[in-house]
Amino acid sequence: MGYFDKFKHDGIPFMDSRKKGDMKDILEQPLHIIDFGFIKGKRGDFGVVAFKEYPENFYFVNAIITDMLRTVQVDGMEDELAYQAITFYMKTSKDGNEYMTFEF
Repeated sequence: MGYFDKFKHDGIPFMDSRKKGDMKDILEQPLHIIDFGFIKGKRGDFGVVAFKEYPENFYFVNAIITDMLRTVQVDGMEDELAYQAITFYMKTSKDGNEYMTFEF
């Protein structure tokens, strides 16, 4: 890939060869994040991930998971992340709102 090729993407390069998956379809099962990145949205950056178990898809993640990915990146632990199983769950807040969270 040449230097200027990186500018032709609307998203993250690993998204180009995959289709958008729905996080609700992969809840409560151990997964491995093999790649991730961030896209600018109207309300700030949000994460996009690719899982070893679903190589044909990419997934948009919520703010809680985006914050975790940002911390992993800042701490330089991107390579280690692929070796850690992560499971996503739906929870309900005290206000009755549903949200997604995770556990390693």
